[in-house]
Amino acid sequence: MVGIMGDRGEGAATLEADFPGGPLKLSPVPWLLAARNHTPVLLFLVALQHHPIRLLCHISQPIQPADSEKRLKPKDMIPYANLYAKEIADFAKRFPDQWFKFES
Repeated sequence: MVGIMGDRGEGAATLEADFPGGPLKLSPVPWLLAARNHTPVLLFLVALQHHPIRLLCHISQPIQPADSEKRLKPKDMIPYANLYAKEIADFAKRFPDQWFKFES
């Protein structure tokens, strides 16, 4: 298993995924690695519950980018990045005070 901060796309090629409030820029690297290695991407999110105090962990259903014999391009990964962005948006709706969009 490899862990990558998949929402960090600053300073490199990025994908634009659908996100409430405007496009979310994501790195294509996790998706390209997964597609080339025939492995799924799992999104792991954590929120703090206050009463009683505990950490709530969420692991998404596997997102399996389609692999291909052709050379994959970042734009080929947009459908999978949209699934990832939807998971983040759904989690942010549940815990609106516990997320931050890292973009300038």
